[in-house]
Amino acid sequence: MFGRNDWDRQTLESRVADTGNRVRYPAASPDAAETGAYGELLTRELEAAGWSPPEAHVVVLGMTPELRQRLHEMDCRVSCVDNNRNAVALYRDWVASEFQGRETIALDDWLGYASTMRNPVHAFVGDGILANVRDVDCCAELLGQLHRALLPGGCCVFRLTALPSCLAELPSLAGEFIRQFRQGELDEGEFGFAMRKLGFIERAYDRERGILDNAAIYAMLAQMLGAGRLSAEEYAVIRRYFFSGPNLFLPETVLEKIITASGFRLRTHKLTGRHWYRYYSFYVCTRVGC
Repeated sequence: MFGRNDWDRQTLESRVADTGNRVRYPAASPDAAETGAYGELLTRELEAAGWSPPEAHVVVLGMTPELRQRLHEMDCRVSCVDNNRNAVALYRDWVASEFQGRETIALDDWLGYASTMRNPVHAFVGDGILANVRDVDCCAELLGQLHRALLPGGCCVFRLTALPSCLAELPSLAGEFIRQFRQGELDEGEFGFAMRKLGFIERAYDRERGILDNAAIYAMLAQMLGAGRLSAEEYAVIRRYFFSGPNLFLPETVLEKIITASGFRLRTHKLTGRHWYRYYSFYVCTRVGC
């Protein structure tokens, strides 16, 4: 995984839209439709393997509160694992009070946790997971370990960003996204997240390694603000999605090959209706056979 220090308290809190009501900005966090899709896709896979959600032990990679809440509502047995003390401290209590005593939280990295599990589980779930690993080799290593830690018929349900082939060779799209936002064609969540993930592919993306340089992106955004090409309000919207570290952002075809090479049967699921759904999709990875 990339360094834990990239996810400091300030970065985590920038994602929060309403502290009192515990609401986070969409796109970087799953919205209501995506949270519902997590539940539907997981239930479908569990039932196909002969299990009901209340029978399932589900491990959440990370502390995504929307996802944890949904799993508790499904009456799953929930464990969470995150190696970032800031995330655990901030989000530990972000599920309904009646569920807080029902989940276990481990402070550990995902690979280490999965490799030392005593008993296999029914499912792993997580939001944006593979963007936080160092490189393609680490991605494959984590997926392989998760595969080994599942019961036969178990699954991983992840929401993952991937670079669509239709966008991979385009010049930087920042100017087009600004135009669309000003014309009302993108809302704040669609605009802010797209500017970070897709706005500077030509200048901040290492195509050979599949690494997006977020620090370079926000440096360019600050320059645009100073030059008057972005308003203060527009810059503030994009800062909601601030991240100083790198992200693994693989082309869709490359990501799919890595997942299937790890032994999984893969099924992808795209929602429609929001701009980020085009490149932030669901990957349902099932362990088949013994």
